[in-house]
Amino acid sequence: MNTKERLLQEIEQAPDSLIEETLNFLLSAQASYAKSESNVGDAILKLLEDIPLDNDDLEKLPTDLANQHDHYLYGVPKS
Repeated sequence: MNTKERLLQEIEQAPDSLIEETLNFLLSAQASYAKSESNVGDAILKLLEDIPLDNDDLEKLPTDLANQHDHYLYGVPKS
């Protein structure tokens, strides 16, 4: 007997109050799972929209940030 069959068997024997509570839990778990499955890139872009940057700020950023991230994060000499 697989998990789904066992769950259905238990539901048949459970009182209505427990079934309602179980349904609420399942719906909540499904909603959480759906959120975690959403595109991470979209979530990052949404966070970046909240950061106020103008062109002056962007011009101050180093152009070699991707290549020299250890230098900017940890102070390692540039390679």
